[in-house]
Amino acid sequence: QCSSLTSVTIPNSVTSIGGRAFSGCSDLGQITVAAGNPNYDSRDNCNAIIETSTNTLISGCKNTTIPNSVTSIRDYAFYGCSGMASVTIGNSVTSIGVLAFCQCSSLTSVTIPNSVTSIGRGAFSGCSGMGQITVADGNPNYDSRDNCNAIIETSTNTLISGCKNTVIPNSVTTIEAGAFSGCWGLTSITIPNSVTSIGDHAFSGCSCLTSVTIPNSVTSIGEWAFLGCSGLTSVTIGNSVTSIGDYVFYYCAGLTSVTIGNSVTSIGDHAFSGCSCLTSITIPQSVDTIGGGAFVGCSRLTTVYYNAKKAYVSAAYEDDGVFDYNSCPNLTTVHIGADVQEIGANIFKGCTGVHLVVALGPTPAMVGDAFADFADNSVLVVSCGQRLTYYSMWNKFEFNNIMEDCNEYMVSTSNVGSGGTVTASPAQAQMGQTVTLTVTPNAGMRLSSISVANASDPSQVIPVSPVGKAASNYRFVMPPYSVAVSASFTAGNAVGENSSIAASVYPNPTNGQVRIEAEDLRHITISNMLGQQIFNGSANGNAFEYDFGKHGAGLYLVSIETASGVAVKKVSVVK
Repeated sequence: QCSSLTSVTIPNSVTSIGGRAFSGCSDLGQITVAAGNPNYDSRDNCNAIIETSTNTLISGCKNTTIPNSVTSIRDYAFYGCSGMASVTIGNSVTSIGVLAFCQCSSLTSVTIPNSVTSIGRGAFSGCSGMGQITVADGNPNYDSRDNCNAIIETSTNTLISGCKNTVIPNSVTTIEAGAFSGCWGLTSITIPNSVTSIGDHAFSGCSCLTSVTIPNSVTSIGEWAFLGCSGLTSVTIGNSVTSIGDYVFYYCAGLTSVTIGNSVTSIGDHAFSGCSCLTSITIPQSVDTIGGGAFVGCSRLTTVYYNAKKAYVSAAYEDDGVFDYNSCPNLTTVHIGADVQEIGANIFKGCTGVHLVVALGPTPAMVGDAFADFADNSVLVVSCGQRLTYYSMWNKFEFNNIMEDCNEYMVSTSNVGSGGTVTASPAQAQMGQTVTLTVTPNAGMRLSSISVANASDPSQVIPVSPVGKAASNYRFVMPPYSVAVSASFTAGNAVGENSSIAASVYPNPTNGQVRIEAEDLRHITISNMLGQQIFNGSANGNAFEYDFGKHGAGLYLVSIETASGVAVKKVSVVK
C-alpha cells in the first residue's frame, strides 16, 4: 500500500520476495531485479518484474508497459492477471512463454510484433474478452491452438490458429493447416467469403462443431480437414470448390446431410468414410474422379443419386470400390441421372445389396461391369417408352424386371419468394421428361438463385441448367417423384453487361484461361447464370488471370472492380 512509491531496485543478493510484497503500490510502474535469478512468486505484485541481466520479464500485472529492453516474456508472467486490460509488447521481444497471459479475462486485444518467433502453448488461454490476436508479420514458429483466440498473420492474410467460437475477419484468405485442430469447445464457425482455401487438418477433432457452410469463395479443402468432427450434422460445400481432399470428413459419425457443390470434380479417397448416419448422397454432374473407399463405413446409406457425366475411381484405391456391401449394407437404390454418359467399373463394386436402379436418361450410359455386383433379382425402372432401348444395351445384367414409369409427378412453385414469378411447363411431368422453368422478375428486380429439390426430401437437389444465353429460362429432367422449385430475387436490373470503366476480358469465348485487364484492379467476382458465385477475391495491378477450364460450358458474368468504378463482362465457356 505504498501508493507514493514510484521505483525500486532489488539487488542481486535477494532470492526471495513474499507474495503481494508490493501490492497496492499504485504509482510503482516497474521493479528492476539487478541480476541473478530470484526464486520468488511475485505475480500478485501487480507490477512489471524485470530481470536486467537476461532482459527477461518475469512477472507483471495490471496495464503493464513492457520496456524495450525486454527480449523474453517468461512462462506464467501475467498468469491470472484478471484486471489487466491492455498490454504493449515491444519490438525487442522474441519469445512469449507458456501460459504467459493465461486467464487475463479483461484483456481485449494484443498485437504481437514481428520480432516474436515463439509463443508458448496456451499463452492466451482463458482470455475470454479477447476476440483476436494479430501477428504483425512473419511466420512465427509456435503451437497456439490452445490459446482460444484467432491468431492472424497480417502479411499473408492467413489464420494460423483459433479456438472457441472464433469470428474470422473478412481479411483472411487462408485458414492454415491445423488452425482449429483439437478445439473440442468449438461449437460454431462462420467462414467469410474472403477465404479461398482451408488447410489440412484445419478443423480435425472439433467434436462439438455441429454445422459448416463452406462459401463459394473457397476453391480447395485440404486432407483430413474435418476428421473426427463427430458432432457435425450438416455440411454445405460451395459452388467454387473443385476438389474434396482425402479423408476430409473421415469418421464424422453424426453427419446426416451433405450438399456437394456443382463445381466439384474430384472426391478424395475415403473422403466420407465412417459417416455412419448418412442416408443418401448426391454425386453432382461435375465429378470425374471418386476416391476409393469414399463412402465405406456409411452403414445407413440407402440411396445414391448419381449424376456424374463420366467418372472413374482413383487409381490409388480403385480395388476398394466406393461403397461396397460390407460397408454399406443398407444401400438398396441407385438413381442414374439423365446426363450420365459413362460409369467407372469399380464405382459400385461389391454393392450386392442394390436391388433397384432408376435410370432417367433417354440413352443408357456406358457401364461396362459397373453393375456386375448388383443383386440378381434387381429391378430397373426407366422412363415411359424406353424399356426396349435399355434392354438392348444392359441385357447382360440380370435385372429381374425392366419397368417403365409412366406416372406423372407434380412441379410445385409455391416456394418462390416475392419479387417475381416462376412457371413450369409442363406443371405435371413423367419421369425422364424435360421441364422448362420460365422466370419473370418484377420491375426493378432480378433473379438471384433458383433450385429444384425432392418435395419430400429437400436435401435431394435436382440438377437445373439455363436454356441458351438468357437467364429467364431453365430446365431439368423430371425424377420419379414430385419436386419443389425454390427461387429468390434481389433488387437490380436483369443481369447483363455494363461498364463505368474501360475493361477487357480475353480470349472470349474460351475453354480455359482468360486474362482480365483494367487499370488499378481491386476485386473480381465471377458468377454463373444461376446467380451462383464461382469466384470472389481481391486483385491488384492492371491484370488478373482466371481458369474457366474447371467449370462447365455456358455463360458467366465477370464483375471487375477498380479504383475508378465497376465493369461487368460476359464470358462464354465452350467445351
